[in-house]
Amino acid sequence: MTKIEKKLSIVVPCFNEESNLANTYNEIIKSLKKSKIKKYEIIFIDDCSIDKTKLIIKKISKKNKNIKILTNKKNLGLGASVLRGYKIARSDYCTYVPGDNSHPSKGLVMIYKKIDFKKKNIIIP
Repeated sequence: MTKIEKKLSIVVPCFNEESNLANTYNEIIKSLKKSKIKKYEIIFIDDCSIDKTKLIIKKISKKNKNIKILTNKKNLGLGASVLRGYKIARSDYCTYVPGDNSHPSKGLVMIYKKIDFKKKNIIIP
């Protein structure tokens, strides 16, 4: 039996989330570890924030080679930002986590553990 490697793309749309991003990132990493998902990418999308969101994303990305950063040229809103992230995702599975840290790791772990890695899908939390 062939072992299926778990690969997951997590899109994180952000608009003025400077006070939430570090915690959001930590919750994502915690949930990936608890779910035993080692192959992943995190796609942060700055939706024209006017605070320090972009700077904080750049800082976080220096710690983790699995992070991609996109910056919208104009404010597109949540839905369009998520879709933009899905379009560049390079994993078999895609999901999103809002930049405001509204998805605690416990809930993410429950979702990630239910993934059937034999099929390709978008996961809607």
